[in-house]
Amino acid sequence: MNAKDDVSDIKSSVKLEAVKQIVRLQFKDGKTKIGDDAVRLVGEVVQLLIVEAAARSCNQALLCGQSVVEMEHVEKVLPKLLLDF
Repeated sequence: MNAKDDVSDIKSSVKLEAVKQIVRLQFKDGKTKIGDDAVRLVGEVVQLLIVEAAARSCNQALLCGQSVVEMEHVEKVLPKLLLDF
């Protein structure tokens, strides 16, 4: 991702089936089910996290004087991002 791109251009898509499987892994009882509305809601939260991480990483790259986002920029913003959520 180019750090100079407009943050509003950042797009993300989350596969709801993947979200459902990840959430199911957290259940202790195998009989526990999750509704489609809950899966969509968790998917929206995951999508927001992805977009916010991308935007913050772009800003971090710009602060470092770089025009390309590297993994170091993502690593630098993740602790604060996780605390904010």
